[in-house]
Amino acid sequence: MKGRKRHILVDTEGLVLAVKVHAADIQDREGAKLLLGDVAGRFPRMKKLWVDSGYAGKCRDWIREHLGWEVEVVRRPGEGRRGVWVPPGVSPPELPSGFQVVRRRWVVERTFAWLDVIDD
Repeated sequence: MKGRKRHILVDTEGLVLAVKVHAADIQDREGAKLLLGDVAGRFPRMKKLWVDSGYAGKCRDWIREHLGWEVEVVRRPGEGRRGVWVPPGVSPPELPSGFQVVRRRWVVERTFAWLDVIDD
């Protein structure tokens, strides 16, 4: 879908719990608030949310404050290690290359793939 962003809330199996589609010029953090603001109180057993780094910082704080859910940011292997200081004479850590499966993230990516099949 060109010019649009899709935010989805899925369970641990990848089954869709909520969807929000909006214009592409809205930041991910604001899109998350649009999505999650609609689900407050609908999932009383939900305790934890896994998110990618686009939802870290103030968005994570907003989720904790408004929904009371624990939020864990799932990072790609090597993410945040660029520009790491190392002592003289020590080689910097090697960054992974190529495709890397990211724990927890593959579930939502698979769901997006299912939705793309329907969208065709």
